[in-house]
Amino acid sequence: MLHSHAEAKDALQDVFLKVWTSREKLADVAYFSSYLNTITRNHLLNLVRKKVNDAVMCEEVARREQQPADLHDTIMFRELRTTIHGAMSQLPPQQKKVFELSRIDGMPLDEIADQLQISRETAKKHLARANHQLRILLRANASALILLGMISEIL
Repeated sequence: MLHSHAEAKDALQDVFLKVWTSREKLADVAYFSSYLNTITRNHLLNLVRKKVNDAVMCEEVARREQQPADLHDTIMFRELRTTIHGAMSQLPPQQKKVFELSRIDGMPLDEIADQLQISRETAKKHLARANHQLRILLRANASALILLGMISEIL
């Protein structure tokens, strides 16, 4: 389903981590194989959904970059890009590096861990913290972007 051995290994590890973290509830599970199949299916569907959403977003960005944009879209895109780069510059160096390798270069966690000589779980934690921090910083700047969008529409 994932078309990548590395992603399949990541997904398998994530599923077993979910089983391990909910091991107290396993006594209540009557059919463990069905339980495991359901967890795996749901996790894979979420991953595929995320891949599709990421692909759609990339296509939309590429389409917008190729089309002549009006002044409003150009201003909003530049401001958003500046805000994102500003938020990324506030991340600790290791989190920033893991985020860039994962989200910009598209590298799987195993390769990031190998390249940075850290464990996969450490890379995963850095990525989760970077995502969380960026969400906070982008939410803080969202009102400024909305206001800028309103001003450029009026102009």
